Amino acid sequence: MMFGLLVIPLLIGAGIGLDMVRANEARARLAEAADAGVLAAARARLLNDAMTDEAATELARRHFEANARLRPDTHLDTFDFVFDEAAGKFTLAITGTVDTTLLAVAGRKTMPLNILSEAKVAPPRVLEAVLVLDNTNSMNGAKMDALKESASDLIDTIMADTDNTVKVGIVPFSTYVNVGLSHRSDSWITVPADHSETNYICGNDYPDIVYSNCHEVTDTCVNDGVPYSCTWESCDVDYGTPVEVCSNQTTDYTWNGCVGSRNYPLNVKDEDFATNRVPGLLNDWCTAEVLPLTENKAAVKSKISSLYVQGDTYIPTGLTWGLRLISADAPFTEGTSYADLESDAGVKAIILMTDGANTRSPQYPDHWGDNVSLANTLTLEICDEIKSKKIFIHTIAFEVTDSTIQNLLRNCASDPSDFYDAGDEAELAAAFNSIGDDLQRLALTR
Repeated sequence: MMFGLLVIPLLIGAGIGLDMVRANEARARLAEAADAGVLAAARARLLNDAMTDEAATELARRHFEANARLRPDTHLDTFDFVFDEAAGKFTLAITGTVDTTLLAVAGRKTMPLNILSEAKVAPPRVLEAVLVLDNTNSMNGAKMDALKESASDLIDTIMADTDNTVKVGIVPFSTYVNVGLSHRSDSWITVPADHSETNYICGNDYPDIVYSNCHEVTDTCVNDGVPYSCTWESCDVDYGTPVEVCSNQTTDYTWNGCVGSRNYPLNVKDEDFATNRVPGLLNDWCTAEVLPLTENKAAVKSKISSLYVQGDTYIPTGLTWGLRLISADAPFTEGTSYADLESDAGVKAIILMTDGANTRSPQYPDHWGDNVSLANTLTLEICDEIKSKKIFIHTIAFEVTDSTIQNLLRNCASDPSDFYDAGDEAELAAAFNSIGDDLQRLALTR
């Protein structure tokens, strides 16, 4: 009898502990979701003065619910999004309850939840931004010039003299990303040794070849998925009698800094590099080397001015390395940890700009496939991975007429308002200016 009487308070004590853990876990999860909601709604309100309170509240709720992972035992009572224009302050206040388990036996069926998130119209104390920039062949000429000018103007905006900490990184991308030759021996990458191979090879030569009826042909060609008018000379060819020619031929295999993809799903993750290293690819060519996060404005602008075109479009590789640059863990460690960033009321953001659709896909480890559907699916997966870490994504379509890639970039962005459809050079400049203003005027304060 005495033992039975002792069991009851023990069970109640255990129930209190269990229910407290569950309630605290729910509060932490909902607080993070509230931060996402207040920032999304506040940024949209700042970009659109005509947005009503009702529309802003609905946007905050949508982002909150997408991040909250609400469970059947969690119930919301109030959801209030308020903008104090005089104070330049946005707040999101949420109340609710979480069901108890063993405490319900003692008559307490729920525990209260009170969540408050606040953002102010002010530069974030810490801002880290990575520009993921399309450097494919289709960007050649005036497009690349416009990109350099617009991106440089963005840097002038967000890296203006300030007491706050601002770091910027650059990821030029095409078929591959160039991580830099200096990282060859790092623990997160595996690169085969440079070497040469000599083989005895035979082939046909045509010493009596004759060209006739040569004339100019104009047609539509495609460069990395982008059509353009092209002209070439076409001739009738009489090859004559072939002659076999054999010789030793030597091929040099060299690493130029290009990296491929780890097997899925690690190709869209920023984790587990100790046992699953990034593959370095020999005899592939890639764009300019990435620039890790830095406070050196001159270095950032110099990198932008040195960009050049190379290869075809594979957007996931750019986004994946954008995430790896902006994090605090290897491969690149210049970023602030997510926990420290939150305590410092900081912001991380990735700005993606492309002028066309995916034309390449992974064949692991290389990217010479042409499965556009797979590449698009991977693009959205890495976008979701980035957003799950509360990193903002701004996307820019530059002179893109393909609705599929436009919708892909719109869905990739943190919010549809963070997608920019730039139809010409002036609109590209306006997009970068808008993003720069956005990043400079909103800080999470609670």
